[in-house]
Amino acid sequence: DNASGRVALIEIAEAFMKEKKRPRRSIGFLWVSGEEIGLFGSQYYANHPLVPNENTAAAINLDMVGRTRSPEDAESKRSGLTVVGGDSVKVIGGMQSQVLMQINEETLEEMDLIGNYTYNDLNHSERYFYRSDHISLARKDIPVLFYSTGTHRDYHLVTDEEKLIDYDKFLKMTRFCYKAGYNVAQYKDSIVVDNPMSTW
Repeated sequence: DNASGRVALIEIAEAFMKEKKRPRRSIGFLWVSGEEIGLFGSQYYANHPLVPNENTAAAINLDMVGRTRSPEDAESKRSGLTVVGGDSVKVIGGMQSQVLMQINEETLEEMDLIGNYTYNDLNHSERYFYRSDHISLARKDIPVLFYSTGTHRDYHLVTDEEKLIDYDKFLKMTRFCYKAGYNVAQYKDSIVVDNPMSTW
């Protein structure tokens, strides 16, 4: 269910390679598998990192960034749909670091997007905070942000086809995620972890 996030990562990586003004921090790109069957890829990386976890300032996770809420979503009988409209972004994370949350909010404003924090609740019945690859890094006290346009009527179905991508939204999300990564990497001070998950 995350072809859009993977394509966005390729585009973001290319943009960073072409960036003339390199940010202060290094940037890595990680593609993992096995999320749907138990977060196996991200757990493995978190336990066997290429860069020590204590040297990782933050992690940004993209999972489904190409759809926009449609009339069909509104009429769907499927429960638990979280797909957001137009200029909204589903934001999860940022709770471990006030600095990271501030960078997130400033980037949303810079890119003229609205953060939807409805599902950024550790006690939400659908437990979205725990359901994607960022959680494996959060458990290592790496501060995380998770961006998505949300679950839609075709989520996990064979009807989830390329033609349903909203390319204007997808482009805006890709540019936003690039800018969020750049702003984290360029931040002049430490990304302080003032609320580590290990203490929750």
